Amino acid sequence: MKPIPPCESTVSTFLKNPDDRVAQELVAFANTLGGYLYVGVNWDGTVSGVSEPEHAESEIIRVARDGVYPPILPLLCFGRLEQNGKTVLVVHVRPGTNRPYRTDPRDAETIFVRTCSTTHKASVTQIRRFIEESCPIPWEERISANQQLTFEFFKKSKSPRPPRFDPLLGIPAALREPKSRCFSNFALALSDQNPFRFDISVFHDDERTVLAKTQSYSGSIPLCLSLVKNFLLEECLLGISKPRDMVWEHVKHYGVPPEVLDEALLNLVAHRNFLKSYPFVIHLTPSEVLFYTKGGPLNFTEEMLPLRIALECRNPRLVGFLAALRHTTDTGLSLNAMRKAFGEETIFQRIQVFPESFLLSIPRKRKEDYWREIVLADRRDPRLDIDGAICRFLREEGRARRSDLEEALKLPRSTTNYHLKKLLGEERIRAIGAGKNTFYTCEKE
Repeated sequence: MKPIPPCESTVSTFLKNPDDRVAQELVAFANTLGGYLYVGVNWDGTVSGVSEPEHAESEIIRVARDGVYPPILPLLCFGRLEQNGKTVLVVHVRPGTNRPYRTDPRDAETIFVRTCSTTHKASVTQIRRFIEESCPIPWEERISANQQLTFEFFKKSKSPRPPRFDPLLGIPAALREPKSRCFSNFALALSDQNPFRFDISVFHDDERTVLAKTQSYSGSIPLCLSLVKNFLLEECLLGISKPRDMVWEHVKHYGVPPEVLDEALLNLVAHRNFLKSYPFVIHLTPSEVLFYTKGGPLNFTEEMLPLRIALECRNPRLVGFLAALRHTTDTGLSLNAMRKAFGEETIFQRIQVFPESFLLSIPRKRKEDYWREIVLADRRDPRLDIDGAICRFLREEGRARRSDLEEALKLPRSTTNYHLKKLLGEERIRAIGAGKNTFYTCEKE
């Protein structure tokens, strides 16, 4: 049993006797975060005690059964504390699942909530949120408040499998409910009027104190996912190289593999709680990409996440539609791409599930790491040498100083000077300028 706190708070309140305030306090706790009701304690925290604790407990049970709607009795646990020979009745109230609770079923003015150390009437916005959260119908299947929806994005879509349009209605098939002929929230998310935007912030530092740029995308969720992925790929582009088998097509190298971005974005949508009006949030730092949204995987802990994330999600119809459009190379919910790219242990470290939110962080390879790997590969491969690494670096960068080559390729100054003179003599590279301002460029081969 928790001891008596020194003062009232959001999750604790004092009552001298089980008077008329009992019903209000029980309702407020059930509608908010739950809490403890201490009967026999004055408002200033001094203990007065309850002379007949059995009678007080019976009175609170009667109020919880007959004076609160819906009945709140299953949420209550009773206990007692003895302090200085006086008895304090402790009532623990768990947060309810059938909100909003009230003291009069016909009067919305009797819905109470708890804020800091006060109990007050719930606002219209809070009442609306309670009703939405307690509704048993999934968000995707509810009737959309906006019925003036358009789907121009799909008409212009170049997807390998574009959706089939109804020839009479001119909208993608199966987006209207069969009985009511109304648009559902599932259709809202696919429409041009989708209200949930994607906000991206790029930072210069890992502490996210220096902002470099921001970008926001709105509209149909498939359109947003495509635009967000392209933006992230541009930010994570490390360089372009020619494959070692001498095929002429160039290969782009990314700090985060494209298939991992597909997987992360699809999980962001699949586990999103669309009852929350907040945008999708993505942060890019020099070392990682952070994906954050309201919601999170249902009914299992962080340790179970990599195993069961493919089995349960909040928005299965939306995920199925994206899969039908071949928006991803895989189903995306089993984290196969991330597991393949970063290993099993990294997945456990990169996923955080909070009570009402979901955070996925992906390591981002930096440019200097990329060039270091190329140099190490060159040294392991007898067909390639340092000359080839220098030429490739100059071709992809356009031009560079000697110090740039030393830093990127991790070469000693003497070695860099030797190979630069050799390449200049063979006329494979060209020098521009003089002294410290000398730049080197690679001649076309």
